[in-house]
Amino acid sequence: MRFMMLTAAALLTACAGRPTLEPIPQMTVTMPDLEFYTAADRAALRQRVAVAARQFCAAHNDEIAPAESRADPAYCLDMMRSEIMHGMTPKMRMAYELARREAGLHGREL
Repeated sequence: MRFMMLTAAALLTACAGRPTLEPIPQMTVTMPDLEFYTAADRAALRQRVAVAARQFCAAHNDEIAPAESRADPAYCLDMMRSEIMHGMTPKMRMAYELARREAGLHGREL
């Protein structure tokens, strides 16, 4: 019985010394001023996505990329672009894809 109490006390002590969890990094892309009807607006959307993904990855790549994927410079950018697109409306996603085609981008290019 005494052994169990000492074990429980040791576990509680170990848990108490744990650091608090860091907040999950967040990324935001603002688009309320864009209409997506013009090539300029679509290009601005593409640029905002690219800038947001690059800035986020520059600051947080080591935190979010699995160790085996850190050597791939496009991994984080791909994941962040996918995350941004997930939050877009269907109209925005279509405009973004059209902007990529208009810019001549293919595959993993931002």
